[in-house]
Amino acid sequence: MVKSDRADDLKAQLPKLSCDPEFEEFLFHLIGVVEAQSSLVSLLREFEEVYEAKPRKAEKILAGIEIEVYMHLKYHADCLRAPFEAVMSRYYGPGAKISVDDEADDPACD
Repeated sequence: MVKSDRADDLKAQLPKLSCDPEFEEFLFHLIGVVEAQSSLVSLLREFEEVYEAKPRKAEKILAGIEIEVYMHLKYHADCLRAPFEAVMSRYYGPGAKISVDDEADDPACD
């Protein structure tokens, strides 16, 4: 897990959100998703260079990809639900929830 410049840039571009304690946890986990994505891009580029010629190095890179997906990205995605619901409650009222089923009904998702 590498802290990316992209995540730092994102936080710098969101000065009001970054300073609002109500958004701290929400922003932390979203930036964690961005960091994981950035790390995955780097690892995939490395894998592209070595997967045929250097199988041992490719194995290590695949292990890194697995860690990024199942530990880093999944951690932040799983932890994002409660902060996301707290932010939604601010705009949609108390008890607002994320409903995955709503996406399936949205024609824009087809």
